[in-house]
Amino acid sequence: MDILEEKKTCPPKRDLEQLLQGNLSQWTSLGLRQHVESCVYCQRALAKLRLRTSPDDSINLPDELTNTESNSVTRNTDSMPKLELETDHLFLGTKGQATTAYNSDGSSIPEFKISPEGTKVSLSFLSSPQGPDELGRLGSYKIIKLLGAGGMGLVFEAEDTLLRRQVALKVMKPEIAIKEDHRKRFLQEARSGAAIPHDNIATVFQVGIENNVPYLAMQFLQGESLGSKLHRDGKIPVDESLRIIREVALGIAAAHETNLIHRDIKPDNIWLESDGQGRPWKRVKILDFGLATAISGTEEDSNESGMIMGTPHYMAPEQARGLPLDSRCDLFSMGCVLYQMISGELAFKGDNALKIMNALALHEPKPLNLIDKTVPTKVAELVHNLMIKKASERIASANDLIKIIDDIDKVDTQSMNLNGSGLFALPTPNLPGQGYQATLTPWYLNWKTGLFALAVIINLGLLAFNFSSFDTNSNGMGGLKFGDPLKVGVLHSTTGYMRTTGKNVKDLTMMAIAEINESGGVLEYSD
Repeated sequence: MDILEEKKTCPPKRDLEQLLQGNLSQWTSLGLRQHVESCVYCQRALAKLRLRTSPDDSINLPDELTNTESNSVTRNTDSMPKLELETDHLFLGTKGQATTAYNSDGSSIPEFKISPEGTKVSLSFLSSPQGPDELGRLGSYKIIKLLGAGGMGLVFEAEDTLLRRQVALKVMKPEIAIKEDHRKRFLQEARSGAAIPHDNIATVFQVGIENNVPYLAMQFLQGESLGSKLHRDGKIPVDESLRIIREVALGIAAAHETNLIHRDIKPDNIWLESDGQGRPWKRVKILDFGLATAISGTEEDSNESGMIMGTPHYMAPEQARGLPLDSRCDLFSMGCVLYQMISGELAFKGDNALKIMNALALHEPKPLNLIDKTVPTKVAELVHNLMIKKASERIASANDLIKIIDDIDKVDTQSMNLNGSGLFALPTPNLPGQGYQATLTPWYLNWKTGLFALAVIINLGLLAFNFSSFDTNSNGMGGLKFGDPLKVGVLHSTTGYMRTTGKNVKDLTMMAIAEINESGGVLEYSD
């Protein structure tokens, strides 16, 4: 009985023969190799077929990532590893430790590692480690540590042995790399990120393919994602939230100027860079341009499967509907992120993607200043104008957003902040590394506002009494006997009462006079 009949999911024997002869396309070969490496039946069958030809024959694939239609394979035994088919794999389940498999020559290669998320990850695409401080090699990169694993790829801390620099190496999972649309998306991220040199966008150093998996080498960043910070802290003060979204807008503006829209702005794709663990963040970096596309593109233009790409909680309505997109879809996403930072809540909620998209179409988020009365009205209006469902009525560009935030800061600097530093105060020069220092001082606690309000209220008070229904004397001071002291002063500014009471000016003036009279008054009139 043929060995392949023992497992019905195995490929036909002729496909294995074509694999040995190098007559399959790159990605068909890669798919077969992935199956063979996990199937003992195919390993035995392929070993027997191999003995019929040449025992020294090795199976190699071309280096070109996008050549999916090639009918011939160039053998390159110097750059590609041999496929070791008769290796007995040793699987260990110890968290945080890599298990090993041994080649026939006795050298070890990393096989599996438990990721920080607790999932088992195959590292079989790595070459043998050359020291105890590494997991293995991928081309010229020494793989130090697995940082994370997602549905599409793996992220490693690595060292570029040629340039002697630390990098973050993003590698597509071999089983995912088989699919052409996934490869295209991976390449799109590399090209898009590399095309936008900007302080607020993570730098892409190199993109390539090694051991049949595509990878990109990126700037290694210390710090944490905004998503991690929100998960830990719940919400972020208004002034800090505005600084974060302003730096995001700076990076996005640079992307838009190169005719690219990101399409997946969310907390997990916003990195807060710091100088080390426990240090305050100093710069925002935008990550993951994997969904980036040309302005005025549609979802269908960049996604052959017709799936809606993006993250529903932060997706613009037009993006969710698959309509043509422009830069304003990124503005909507930034509004959703800003809303979440300030309120600690998602702007659009739902148990599943369908419910979230329904909320995007029909729901209006509760205004921020109704959730938290300390949120300035201008900030609440800004967030609302970012999340307007009709794109034509939304804030038009990232540069416009930056200007609005700067205007809010300018008003704060001139009339709200005691130290005059505004929302975006720089660190004190003799205190390096502490990041931005900023406070949003309420207008009613500011001494300048108090002086201004004093003059206004005195004049309004006089007007209110002149036009009141009280009996007046020759001096026009309604309801007062000639010669009595008139005790009048500013409405008690530290309560913020005038801002929140909703009463008219005359009532407020009467309350102000009564309040000041109780404390002895500030002015007296006499004959």
